[in-house]
Amino acid sequence: MNAIRLYRRQAGADVVLSYDFHEHQFAPSNLVVRKLFMAMLDAARPRLTHLQVEYNDHMLAEKLGRRAADVLKQLGASRETIRENKNEAGITYSRTFTAELTEERFRYFYHLKDIATFSRYALLEGERQRVLFYFSQYLALFLPEAELVLFEQRLQQAQIPYKMVAG
Repeated sequence: MNAIRLYRRQAGADVVLSYDFHEHQFAPSNLVVRKLFMAMLDAARPRLTHLQVEYNDHMLAEKLGRRAADVLKQLGASRETIRENKNEAGITYSRTFTAELTEERFRYFYHLKDIATFSRYALLEGERQRVLFYFSQYLALFLPEAELVLFEQRLQQAQIPYKMVAG
């Protein structure tokens, strides 16, 4: 297997490592991508406090079927937490909610078989993004330089060859 390419850039005090889906031949359900995502979650875990999920009702129903409402509720979606995202014509194109990241919610994301289940989601430290999945375009990790060691260890343990390039 060729090494996956992680783009590295500085964003304030954090280093951002991004994986570009369009550059690789791996689907979001591929084991390599899932292991990459799990390594990101492991590295950021001590900082994570909240999650934010954006989804489209129709697309989520196609992926999860009848389970969609239960999964949303399990992750913290409620009438109070959901915000509708509308276009200029007033038509809702997606919904977003933010909730506390409990251990059960963390495990849900950690064990996702298809990390593209939701259109966009972020695992947060307060309001600061730490792990971001963005519309099957990229997956990103935001951490201080010193905290990237655990991420690299997890990639090595999972036997995922990688290289970091300036991005």
